[in-house]
Amino acid sequence: MSEMTVASKKNKGKKSLLYIWENRWLYLFVIPAFLTVLIFNYFPMPGIIMAFQNFDPMKGFFHSTFVGLDNFRSIFESTDLPRVIKNTLGISALGFCLGFPLPIILAVFINEMSSIKLKKFIQTTSYLPHFISWIVVSGIMYEILDINTGAVNKLIGIFGGSSVDFLADPKLFWIVSVLIAIWKEIGWGSIIYLAAIVSIDQEQYEAAIVDGASRLKRILHITIPGIMPTVAVLLILQAGSLLSGAGLSPGFDGTYNLGNPGNADASEVLDIWIFREGIRRMNYSFASSVGLVLSVINMTFVFIANKIANKVNDSGIF
Repeated sequence: MSEMTVASKKNKGKKSLLYIWENRWLYLFVIPAFLTVLIFNYFPMPGIIMAFQNFDPMKGFFHSTFVGLDNFRSIFESTDLPRVIKNTLGISALGFCLGFPLPIILAVFINEMSSIKLKKFIQTTSYLPHFISWIVVSGIMYEILDINTGAVNKLIGIFGGSSVDFLADPKLFWIVSVLIAIWKEIGWGSIIYLAAIVSIDQEQYEAAIVDGASRLKRILHITIPGIMPTVAVLLILQAGSLLSGAGLSPGFDGTYNLGNPGNADASEVLDIWIFREGIRRMNYSFASSVGLVLSVINMTFVFIANKIANKVNDSGIF
C-alpha cells in the first residue's frame, strides 16, 4: 500500500470524524434507536445456540445437552408444517400483492387532490387506524362481522342475502384478515410515499403542463419514476419479512387476535406456531430452530430483492 493511499484514508477518516462532531447533536437522536436495536436484536443472538440443544432453563446455555441438527429434523417431520407453510405463504403473498401497491396508489391519489382540507382529512383518517392496537381492532371486527348481530350481516340481510360467518370460516380468513390489515395500515404506509412525491422537483410538473401533458401522463412519467428509489428500498425491506407479515398482511398480531378455533386451519402461521411451541408448550429448542430457519429464509429474500433492484434500476440498498 502506497504512502499516498494511506494518507488519503487518514484524511477521509479525519473528515468523517469532523463531520460527526459538527453534527453531534443530530447523532444524539440516533442513540436511543441504536441502543434499542443493540439490546433487543443483537444481545439475544447468542440464544441461537438453543436451536442446537435440548435446552433446559434450569441448566442454561452452557450445560444443556447438545443435540446437533435433531431439532431441524423435527421441523420437517412435523405434520403441522405443510399447513403452517401454506397459511404463511398464502396470507403473506395476498398481503404483499394487495398491500404493497395500495399505499402508493393512495399517496398519488392524495397528492393529486386540489382541496387542501379534503387532502388533510383523508390523510388523517387513513393513517389513524394504525394507532389502534390489534387487540382493539379484532374486538371491533368481531362485533362488526358477527354472524347474528354484526352490521355487515344485517346489511346483507337487508338485501336478501344469507348471513356469513366471516371470521369463523377458514375459506374466508385469508382475504378477510388481509383486508382488515390493509384498512389498518394503508394510511401509515402511504406517508413515506407522500414525502417522496413532495421531494420531486416541481419544475418537472410545470414543464410537463406547458408541453400539454395530461394529469395521467404526469403521474406515469414524473411521479412514479420519481418515487421508484423509495419503492425499491421499501420493497427490499419488506422482502425481509415476507414470511412474517410483509406488505400490509396482518402478521403475528393480526392472525393471533383474529384467530379462533373455527378458523384455526387457516390462521395458524409460522409465527403463531413458534409461539405455541416455544411459549405454551415450553419447547424452546424447537421454537428456536424454526425461528432460525425463518430468519435465514427472510434474509435470503432480502438479498434476492436487492439483487433485482440493482439490476432493474440500480436502486438497491447495498
